[in-house]
Amino acid sequence: MSKQLYNNTSQVVYDWFHKTADQVMREAGKEEARHAKETGSVDSDGNPMITVIALVKNYAAFSGAAAIIGAYTGKLLYLGTKNKYCMICARAANNKISPKS
Repeated sequence: MSKQLYNNTSQVVYDWFHKTADQVMREAGKEEARHAKETGSVDSDGNPMITVIALVKNYAAFSGAAAIIGAYTGKLLYLGTKNKYCMICARAANNKISPKS
């Protein structure tokens, strides 16, 4: 497989994965909200208050991952990674210059 074919194919898979994951998480959130409303777990404005399980890994490191799971459905509501480290900023700092935008 050529590099260009690999890059194009991986981008298609990446886009599909993120679109599908977003859709599945939104549906799970609606299900959790519906259950909260049915059980009367709402705030004074009628907003559903759902119980979640948060899983965080390496929150003190330069990068980490987090997941939020609905306690009622056990379904994924959020999945994300965060990075505090920026290679462009680090190189600029090493060269004692301002990073480009």
